[in-house]
Amino acid sequence: MVSDYMGNAKRSEKKVLDYRLPRVLVLAQNRRHKFTGGGVVLSNLFHQYPEGNLKFIHRDQAYDLENRQGEYRVNWRWVKLNLSTLLSNFYKIIRLHVRDGTLFNIANLRAIVQQSSHFSPPKKIMSEIELFQPQVIYAQASDAFWSKSIVKLASTLDSPHIIHFMDNHLDRKSNSNSEEVIFNEYKQRIYGLTLTAKKVLAISESMAQAYGDRFKCPVDVFRAAIDVSQWPKPREKISLKKCVKIGYVGSLEESQIPSLLDLIEVVNDLNETSSYRIKIILHLTSAYKASVWPRINTHRFVSFVEHPNFSDLKHVLSDLDLLVSLYGFGADSRAYYKYSFATKIVPYMLSGTPIMVYGPGGIAPVEYARAGDWSILIDIRSRKLLADSVNDFLEKPEDKQEMVIRAWESAVKNHDLNSNALKFQSVLQDASVDKRA
Repeated sequence: MVSDYMGNAKRSEKKVLDYRLPRVLVLAQNRRHKFTGGGVVLSNLFHQYPEGNLKFIHRDQAYDLENRQGEYRVNWRWVKLNLSTLLSNFYKIIRLHVRDGTLFNIANLRAIVQQSSHFSPPKKIMSEIELFQPQVIYAQASDAFWSKSIVKLASTLDSPHIIHFMDNHLDRKSNSNSEEVIFNEYKQRIYGLTLTAKKVLAISESMAQAYGDRFKCPVDVFRAAIDVSQWPKPREKISLKKCVKIGYVGSLEESQIPSLLDLIEVVNDLNETSSYRIKIILHLTSAYKASVWPRINTHRFVSFVEHPNFSDLKHVLSDLDLLVSLYGFGADSRAYYKYSFATKIVPYMLSGTPIMVYGPGGIAPVEYARAGDWSILIDIRSRKLLADSVNDFLEKPEDKQEMVIRAWESAVKNHDLNSNALKFQSVLQDASVDKRA
């Protein structure tokens, strides 16, 4: 008997170990899937990695996926409160509220309690992990809760660890007293965790350079990849029918919604003057749809489609006339996306469909598009510039043919799944220690 990702016992055939590769315990908020950036990157990194050499601890939702042997989901039974940390954090936050003359609320309490805690696997699951004897821990840590948990597990298992930064969590802004206290603890924990890591990884070149300078260590880049052999070079000439489909595929965070609303207003105006009938099709999971639907449900030209499975992604992207990649222009969004890499941009680049990027200059996704010159790029928040760019595309779609080819060639060169996975295996081997299985 083994435990599934929820910690429930179930029967499964024993997996076979591959002794040529290290046994890896993965500690990450996401599980492997094709629906969000974190899940996609994990799937890419562990592409064709032997399942017998892997165990995962995550806090992701089920996504109607089958439970994998060796996957465990953190739940409230795992949480261990650190009383001294809680009292220290309470003292700090109360001082801040007294200074500001503001009130302490339930949301503050919940956040402080959670981030003053760590998780510890139940005895049965911990026994399975100890028997597995991980030779290296691959970890992502976006908050104090996960940082402390990683430290404790690495110490208990006597295993070296790799830290992979997926977003720019270190430069984010605190919007409340509780966030300030929590963030200060996170920075302290993540600095210690990073300085003791065998390897440090980043999601973009700009992040690798900045974090390398910050931590005084080499930082390697690992991000989204794809089996480029399944995406042939675009051959068809770009042309438009009377009904033009503008599509967005991926996650949609709160900070991105104002940019989406800009696009919707632009299309609303163009539909009154253009000879084309323009539709916006949003391919989102149900959770992201729920967050944006109340704000746009009056526009009939906007429709929602369930986020596609990876097997359908090529067809979905190639069936659209224009793909959009959107980012927020606010200070928080700029800080968050400063070093980020948009996972869906790789299949966008391979699709043969023209791409429009709308977001502020200075963030990694926008600068990556600018450097490769493979997109229609609007880096100032302006509905007029956005409208002019869409209208220009409608009038001369064939002018984007070379841009589409550049996008495909860049993706093939920089984002091949197999070479990326092999490179990552070398990182795991370099960081691992010998343990008798």
